[in-house]
Amino acid sequence: MKTTKFVQWYSTAEWKEVFRKVYSDDKQAMQEAYKKMCIWNARSPNLPAGVESTMELLQVMLCDEKCDNRSYSEKDLALMYSSAILRFLNHLKSMHRTLEDNKVASLYDMAMDYGLPDWIINLRHEASHQCSLPSIHLLRSAQVIAFDWLKANYWAKVAAEMDDVIVAHVEESENMKNKVKTLLTLWQATQIQIMMRRYSIKDIPNENLRYHLEYALNTNDICITNGSVQLNELLQEVDCEGTNTTKVTKVRKVLKEIFENLVPKERTNTENTERILVDSLIQSELFIPKDYDSNLFVKDDTLNSAFSSLWASLLVAYHEADLSTDIVHALVTFINKCKEPPQQLIAACWLSHLCQSLLNAARNCSTITRTKPGKIRKLLALNLLRKEHLRKDSVEFLFSNDLAPLLLTADHSLRNTILENTVNESVLNANPFSRIYLESLIDLLNPPLTISAKEDLLKLVDLYTNTSDHFAQSETSEIFTLDSLKQVTTDNNADFSMEVDEEEPNAICGWTKDHGIGGWSKCALGCLPSSR
Repeated sequence: MKTTKFVQWYSTAEWKEVFRKVYSDDKQAMQEAYKKMCIWNARSPNLPAGVESTMELLQVMLCDEKCDNRSYSEKDLALMYSSAILRFLNHLKSMHRTLEDNKVASLYDMAMDYGLPDWIINLRHEASHQCSLPSIHLLRSAQVIAFDWLKANYWAKVAAEMDDVIVAHVEESENMKNKVKTLLTLWQATQIQIMMRRYSIKDIPNENLRYHLEYALNTNDICITNGSVQLNELLQEVDCEGTNTTKVTKVRKVLKEIFENLVPKERTNTENTERILVDSLIQSELFIPKDYDSNLFVKDDTLNSAFSSLWASLLVAYHEADLSTDIVHALVTFINKCKEPPQQLIAACWLSHLCQSLLNAARNCSTITRTKPGKIRKLLALNLLRKEHLRKDSVEFLFSNDLAPLLLTADHSLRNTILENTVNESVLNANPFSRIYLESLIDLLNPPLTISAKEDLLKLVDLYTNTSDHFAQSETSEIFTLDSLKQVTTDNNADFSMEVDEEEPNAICGWTKDHGIGGWSKCALGCLPSSR
């Protein structure tokens, strides 16, 4: 797994340019590389061991070749070579520790592990403890070996793993978070007003919400003077007169345009912005609701069509920004970490709905025609405002309309590597809600799994989460234990006898009395409940 570290160089390109110049045959380029590493060292004295060792070895090599137009005596060069090689070996020594007791291993063991000749260790001892320095010829040879070793074991390996992550200034990042959070809160509040059939700003009975919407209309931006706003602040219905007759649907269009302006145009160095956009959506109060009756949103593992329509056009905007894969992965992570079953259920249904919509887009399927959407949406909006428990007939009416897939296009590709990791994460952390979305999530993979592999994987997850009918235990089924076997042998007058020491239940083949099958969901794949 890759980690992010703060470094002394400006970018990966700068680091790779130094790498190229250090190991070039151009002495001028090598001098430029040395000067750049000196700048890095001035920025922070804690350079990576590979960079610091390279800088010291390169310095003495340049001095030996008189690149600075100065002449050095052989003794001066021997001292510089000895110091650089000592530093190189000391860096390796600090990194090489035994796994058993965390003690430093011998230098000769270290040299063997790192593929270095043991005579270099002898040079270190001679330079440190003898009265005379090693010969200049041996020191030059050791420098060449150490220099080449650093190229293969530090520079080349790090170059293959390094990526740029430009970290935004803390204040800019916080402003971005507040802007996105406020935008999503305004979106939810605006959608609820439209569902309540309030079609102009003057009809909205909340002065705070009207102010934010008018600000967005006039500036094409979000007001975050006092930080992000809370949804309940915008939904409180009070008696106040509005004057702006602009249609609320126009405000919704402006909010979507503001969102599109926040989305980075290219996927280069945008990890922080994309993470804020996706995380803010998952944490939105009405995307995975927490303080509401779950019957408002889900029935028979299917989302309410009016609830889905509240977010539909914004999810399309996320898809057009190539963030669908990120949302899928974020939802799986949320389901695995969340401890509240109602929220896990809603997140699983969202994931199933999004995956199915992506599949429909790839297959160019037609959408489902909706009936009576206006009344259903108004009923949902009323209950969101009042936070009341629904009557049974109201629940039936809320789900009387089929859930239509999101109107996504196939023009935006999914990132298969992230999808593969998401499927792996879903299977390894299988839970009772996995069955809702796992099949459609697997279908998104490209190339697809074979039918048999997909069926086997789904059966495995069903068995692991105790949701498979094939392995369900009926009320009349009998559990056979060691006592049952003893009874059978007694009844049938078998030719052999079995003696069991009751005080040693594991005396025969490690058998113990079984008190019922259970606890499978708390065991890792491949383990039995009895082995926990």
